[in-house]
Amino acid sequence: MKQFARAMLVTLAAGSPACAGQKLHPVMASSAESTPYAVGYPDDLEATRGLLAEEKTQAQTLSAGLAAQTQELKTPLDTELALRIVDAADEAGESESYTRARAQERAVREFWEEERGPIGARVNGAVQQKASEAKCESTEQLTSSVSYALREGVDKQLERRLRSQNEAHLLIDRNKSSLGANVPVLQKLADDVTVNSYLVHNALIEDANRISRMLAERRTVERTLDDAIEEETRPPTAPQSAAERKASAERLAALTKARDALSSASANAEGEVKNAEEQTKTAQSEYDAALSALRDELRKRSLAR
Repeated sequence: MKQFARAMLVTLAAGSPACAGQKLHPVMASSAESTPYAVGYPDDLEATRGLLAEEKTQAQTLSAGLAAQTQELKTPLDTELALRIVDAADEAGESESYTRARAQERAVREFWEEERGPIGARVNGAVQQKASEAKCESTEQLTSSVSYALREGVDKQLERRLRSQNEAHLLIDRNKSSLGANVPVLQKLADDVTVNSYLVHNALIEDANRISRMLAERRTVERTLDDAIEEETRPPTAPQSAAERKASAERLAALTKARDALSSASANAEGEVKNAEEQTKTAQSEYDAALSALRDELRKRSLAR
């Protein structure tokens, strides 16, 4: 049915003179009829809901603390440069390049959180093997240090990638000598302003929209899971090996778990996005006020000199 509908759309577009000059657009069909997607749907929906809730809190916390960071700045300070850094950080949070970098960072962090156990085990195994070959007596401290360094290395590289898309950090790097002891303070301030701007102008809206799109798929996902459970419990047409029966039982368990979690995950998500637009507007207003207060504090420092 979907193939027929898609073919009709292509035929109509090709045959209509009005469409002759139009550009092609990607086909992004819902995955709600895909069993793997349906199995992961409750966890994905719950993760996105949790992320949205976390982002709301983070935006509020950042806005509340922006102006206070000026107290950590040392004298002398080039106030005009500091204001340019703040403005650049604010603009970076709304930029496409930073938003894209944040999406990449999120993907890497999600992968790392899910896979760091197996990755760490492989790395530690390799370290232990080399330590044994070198006849080291104790490897416990060594593997612990390697695991920490690996995690720290990932975090630092992600931070560098984000800062590379931020004009505020370019301004700081260009003026490190004149900024002196204020460099680390302004780096943190630039990060906080950019993240705050990104959250209220992009992330809160995108994640709320994603939850709404997913909730619109809920009934289709439910049917997909029911159909897959029925298929998995249907008597086999041929004798199965022990391994096949085990695999089938594992698939059925995953399907049943997803089906059972569907209602609560959907209810939680509905509650989170119920007033999302109003809450986002409030977060934007709080950020605007915090940014204005931050600029005022910087200007006061200039007048006090």
